[in-house]
Amino acid sequence: MLPLLAIALAIGSGARTLAGEEEAGRLELVLSYPVPRRRAVAAKAAAVAVEVAAFCATAYAALALASQVFGLGLPPGRLAGGLLSVFLLALLHGWLAVGTGAATPSRALAIGVPAAAAAAAYLVGGLHGLAGWLDPFRFVSSFWWAGQAPLSSGVEYAHLLVLVLATAAALTAALVLIGRRDLDTA
Repeated sequence: MLPLLAIALAIGSGARTLAGEEEAGRLELVLSYPVPRRRAVAAKAAAVAVEVAAFCATAYAALALASQVFGLGLPPGRLAGGLLSVFLLALLHGWLAVGTGAATPSRALAIGVPAAAAAAAYLVGGLHGLAGWLDPFRFVSSFWWAGQAPLSSGVEYAHLLVLVLATAAALTAALVLIGRRDLDTA
């Protein structure tokens, strides 16, 4: 459940940054300052990253404390690796929301596109072992790259590198797309 909560937080925050502000009529004011659009988008994306990082740090502290109090036996290193996976997974989908908001003024699309991508990735990542025809598609699942059981089997850091690259691509797309469109002034 923790990855899904983090993704929901990241998508909501990412959709609120550009598309949400544009629907509310505030984005034009923000982007009218003498700051390049790309810098404003980068700052908003950084705010999403800080919010997700704070969530993951809080989750780490709570789980580490629960492990000590209730004797769960969660190794701190594996717990940190697992929450790093959750952070990157959520950040990818949050920055997809920022990118969608940079491409379109629709907050519904800024929520729907990354949520649909996350749902499809979750299903493929979870079902590829049961349905053989899904196995070739596991490589496009962000959940598969994040790892299937990081607390019990550890994190594959080479897989996390793929998430880092995908997340960077989402941010790059947002930075390019914001410069290519006119803002809705209605």
